[in-house]
Order: sequence, then C-alpha cells, then structure tokens
Amino acid sequence: SGKGQAGAMVVAASIAKGALKASTTKKDGSFALKALPPGPYVVFKTRIDATRTDLWSQVVGNVRLRAATVRSGKVTRILIEDRSEGGVDLFGTLTAQGKPAPGAVLTLLGQDKKGPLGIGVRSATADAKGHYRLPSVSPGKYLARITNYTRSRPVGAQVAVEVVKGVQRQRLDLRFPDADLFGRIVDPSGKGIPGVRVRAISEDGRLRGIGLVGMIAGNAGADRDRSAGDGSFHLNRLAAGRWTLVAEPRGDLSNRFSSAEKTGIVLQPGQKLQGIVLVLPQASVLEGEVKDGQGQPVRGARITLHPEDRTKDPTALAEAAIQGKAPARALAASFRKQGRSDSHGHFRIRGLPPGAYLLSVEHPKLVNPKPIPVQLQLGSPSKVHVSVVRGGHVRVRVLGFDGRSFPRGSVRVLNSEGQEVGQRNLFGLLRGLFGGRNKSKDKSAWIDCGLLPPDRYTLVITEKGKDGKAKQHKLSRILQEGEEARWEIRMEDLKDH
Repeated sequence: SGKGQAGAMVVAASIAKGALKASTTKKDGSFALKALPPGPYVVFKTRIDATRTDLWSQVVGNVRLRAATVRSGKVTRILIEDRSEGGVDLFGTLTAQGKPAPGAVLTLLGQDKKGPLGIGVRSATADAKGHYRLPSVSPGKYLARITNYTRSRPVGAQVAVEVVKGVQRQRLDLRFPDADLFGRIVDPSGKGIPGVRVRAISEDGRLRGIGLVGMIAGNAGADRDRSAGDGSFHLNRLAAGRWTLVAEPRGDLSNRFSSAEKTGIVLQPGQKLQGIVLVLPQASVLEGEVKDGQGQPVRGARITLHPEDRTKDPTALAEAAIQGKAPARALAASFRKQGRSDSHGHFRIRGLPPGAYLLSVEHPKLVNPKPIPVQLQLGSPSKVHVSVVRGGHVRVRVLGFDGRSFPRGSVRVLNSEGQEVGQRNLFGLLRGLFGGRNKSKDKSAWIDCGLLPPDRYTLVITEKGKDGKAKQHKLSRILQEGEEARWEIRMEDLKDH
C-alpha cells in the first residue's frame, strides 16, 4: 500500500566483516542499525509475529533482500518496498501428486538490480488448501523453487515461470514436479560404470535471459544421482518439458572416461521414463609443467584447453551464458578442461576427449603467453612442457630541475617495435605523465605503466616550453624478466637528448 510497515524485522549481514545486526521497524516503518563495520551488506526484511509451528514458512514467505554498502562515518539509507512499479499480484495453487500442498513454499529467483549479486528473491507459503499469494511481482522470467514439507523431510524442485507484463493480477497454478527418469551409464563396450554423477538440466528457454539466475539454474540441475554398481541411475522430481542429461565421471574415473550428455528428452507430468543409456567415451589425460624464462617453476598458473577454432573460449562462453545466449552447461564443460600448476609448476587435466586443442596459460605476472597446439590421444598421459615469460613491473616519473615539481609535458613508452605500451594501451589509464596542474600533494608520484614483457624500451618525453613550443627527448631503458623497474627521469639528464 506504500505505507510504513510496523513490527517487521530487518537484518544486516556481512560475511566479509563477520557482522550481523537486527532491529524491528517502528509504526512508520523506520528502522536503524548502528555501529556497523564499513563494508558490503545484505539487508533483508521478514516477520517475527509467527508462532513456532509456522515460523519457518512465515519467515521465508516474507523475505525481501537488498544490497547496501556501509562507509566509515556515513549514514547509509535504504528503502525496502513490498510493492514495485508495474508489479503483478501473483496467485494460484500449489499441488503435489494432484492434491493441494499445504505449507509448501514457493520461492521466485529473478533479476533485481537492487538485490545481492543482481538477484531478487520473493517467497510465499501455501495455506491449508494449497493457495498462495505473492503481491506486486515485477514482470519477467523467474526460476521458481518449490519446497514441499513431507512427513519425513522437506523436498525441493524447480520450474521456470514467467510473470506477464501489463496485467494487475495473474493466476499461476504450479504442480510439484513429479516426473522420473531411469537409465544406465555404460562404457563403449556396454559395461555399466558405477560412481558417475548424473544431472538433469532443463532446456526450458524461459531460463535464458535471467542472467546469473538462469546460469545457476541451468548448471545446478533439478535433480542428480550417482550410478549404482551396474551403472543404473534414477532422477526424480523433474518438471514436464525438455531436458538434457549430463554424465560426469569424477576421481579416478576421469582418468579413463570423459563426460557424455543426451539432449532433447521430453517428459510429461508424472511420467516414469525408462531405458535411457549414456555411453561415456574413453578419455585422455594431459600432464605438464610451467616454467619461466629462467627455468623456475610458475605456481598458480591457470591452464585452459579449448578447440583450435577458438569459438568455445571460456571467457566468451561465460559472457554468453550470463546474458542467456548460451547454455550454462557449455560453460561448465569448459571449466572441466582447466587446471592449475602447483608449487613445482606441475599440472594435470583429466577426462579430455582425444583431439586437437590449443593450450593457453594465464597468470597475473605473465605477459602475453601464446597458445600452444596440443594433440591428445588415447593411452598413456600426454605430456607438455610450457615455457612462459614473467613480465616486469614498470613505474616512471619525471622530476624538474628542482628535483620535485613536474615540468609541463607528457611521456610515452614504446617497445622495440615502436609500439606504445603500458596502461594507456591496455586500459586507457596512462595520462600525461606531468603537467602544470597536478593536484596530488606528492609532486614526484610514480606513474604505474603496468606489467610489460622484457624488452628494450624507449621513453619519449615531450617538453612544452613557456612559449608553447614542444621539444622532444628520447631515452632508452632495458627491462629484465620479472624486474621491478623504477625509471626516474630528471630534466637535467635530457639536455643531451
């Protein structure tokens, strides 16, 4: 209604700071949480006027989440609204096996710029007849999580839903997913493989475009199981629709087999589909070591394998998956082709299908390592030795004749091929190195040029005289691998250049 809500409980929690404080709202809906350590917080509102028997459902059903940042000595103000502009009053019935599901909790996850990680959470609890109501839900696509409280334990499942735009009320009856899948995981000879993780992933297009929520939902799967001794598995609580099955060997199994998937499996409500068979292909193992130009092992380097066509690069896949333009399982598969080097520079990546790959290496102190072609075959592990180059960290400053103040002018850093390098080239941050209006108290501050490869560099200093004419000077410097270089230039040193 837009009026202040009295008697609500507001909690501010910070995992980073280990802080947790709560308060209740006054008659006008106002609240205050004081003496919080500075940092990021998740703020949520719920109710505390419930009995012990329905406390959980009341708390979950009334949660509103918001993200906030507390700054030292400042007051952070936050507005928590139950009703949003253009919101739709959602209502309907939650059923399980054709009967009302009293006490079941419906939780909607969707995009919300004000929520933590851009995710908004809305929840409602079904009454004794299975009816629920969610007021003022923003139109859009949501992942609906239904938790049914049975006699033995809570059971959860998920479906994709959409709240339509341009209406005031929408009826959305939801059936607790109850379809089942039965099958086996076998090797190429047809023998059952035990201990393989199997996941069901929804192909519902409505999960696309929900950003991080859709990515999490698509990767998590509605249900999962591990194959038994004969390779058999059973997945339940699946919603009607199209599904993909993914089988992923773990541990020692990934030394022999890679993952497999079957797409386009169609399920009807309550269906018990049997006879699904997934064949795990034989796999390769890649072992190797990463060393720098001085023969020293590189620890913590991330090694990634991707097809030679470069169309399935993990970074591009991550962006596409978050935007809803690519299946999240493709991103997950790319991470299975990654490893990290240990303290000795060694790495090992298992479960790789045979074929041609490009191996790339990433590390904060490495500069522009080129991808290495790798051919993987079945049999003993393939081995590769990767040589990389550690970059040198370059900082530059120019001092005037008094040894302190900046003269007027600018500086550029060129590599041996005459190309400008440094943070101007990479991030657009390398400004004019010295100018008459430097507001910094430290007139001789170092300018960070970032990480550069070993090379001979030319510093081009352009000095502007009082008459407005520019005079250019050039100095040469050599950067060694891994060097922490501080190149200081004094104006008196430029007389002969």
